[in-house]
Amino acid sequence: MKKTATFFSLWLIIFSCGAPEVPKGFDFSTWRSDAMGCSNLRQKQLEGFINIVKPYLLEHAFGEMQVRKLLGKADAIEIAERGMKFYYYYIEKGKQCQKQMAKKGRYVQIRFDALHRVSEVAIVTP
Repeated sequence: MKKTATFFSLWLIIFSCGAPEVPKGFDFSTWRSDAMGCSNLRQKQLEGFINIVKPYLLEHAFGEMQVRKLLGKADAIEIAERGMKFYYYYIEKGKQCQKQMAKKGRYVQIRFDALHRVSEVAIVTP
C-alpha cells in the first residue's frame, strides 16, 4: 500500500507540472524570423517584448532551451565567468548586417545564471 501511495504521489508531481502557457499578444514567429535584426521586424515588436515577454521570462526563470524555443536561436552568445551565459538578440539594423555601418544595432541581452536560468533581461544600446 505504501508503494502505491508513493508511486501515485510521484506520478502526480511529475504530470501536474506542465510548461507555462505562451503569453498572448506577441508574435514569436516574426521575432524568430528576423535573424540579426536586419529586417527591423524585432524593432517594431520592442514594446510588446518589454511589456509581455520580458516579465514572462523573468517570472518563469526559463532555461536556455525554453528561451530558444520561444525566441529562436540567439544572434550571439557570450560565455562569462562563474558559469554565466548571455544571449543576444539584435533588434535593429547595424554593423552585424552590413560591414559598412559604423556601429552595431541595439539588442536584447538575456543573462543566464550558473544554473542556466534567466536572471536578467535588458535592452542594450551600444
